[in-house]
Amino acid sequence: MRVGLILNNFAVSKDRTYLWDVIGDTVKHYRENLPDVYVTCCASGTKPESDCDIDLLYMGAPANSIQSNHNNPKLIRAIIKKCDDVGCDKILFVNPYYRIKNFDFLDEGLSAIIGDNVYAEDLVKSRELSFDFLCCNTKFIRKALTKRPWNYNLIAPSQNLFESIYNIVGAKRILDRAKFLTKKDLAMTQVKVFWRSNIKYTQY
Repeated sequence: MRVGLILNNFAVSKDRTYLWDVIGDTVKHYRENLPDVYVTCCASGTKPESDCDIDLLYMGAPANSIQSNHNNPKLIRAIIKKCDDVGCDKILFVNPYYRIKNFDFLDEGLSAIIGDNVYAEDLVKSRELSFDFLCCNTKFIRKALTKRPWNYNLIAPSQNLFESIYNIVGAKRILDRAKFLTKKDLAMTQVKVFWRSNIKYTQY
């Protein structure tokens, strides 16, 4: 199974270029844990000085622009198309500061992240799915994000993501077929960078 990894919705300012070192470590983590992975990034701001072992890097609109505030949907569509073209079976959206160790979800058709003490029904009722973690079949998400126009009147990108998937399968099938996972289920290490020499690693 080939996985198209999309590290998305992050910005690197010119005075914090060291963030690319952290993201490079995230890339290394996934290359070590996924046998066939195509690594992509959709970011804003300053490019890395080296390629960070990234197969495809798209630098999006400047921070706080309409596209950036909406998670660069135009570039996300282009990345998914490229992943499809190179034979990725699955798309895995991940926050670049999330390092997952449990990959059992790859056997599922659709997997999404959920907070502790939150029920899947409540998540669907809120009509939001996070780009911080989402895994699904490539052709499915490509269809979902192209069939429905992006609604820039919605405030949160997570609302648009939900509506795009809902438009294809409806709420009942999301509940019946999706696997909702917590950070603990994913055996995740979350990285929080306060400064170059002040980095916090939280293991769930």
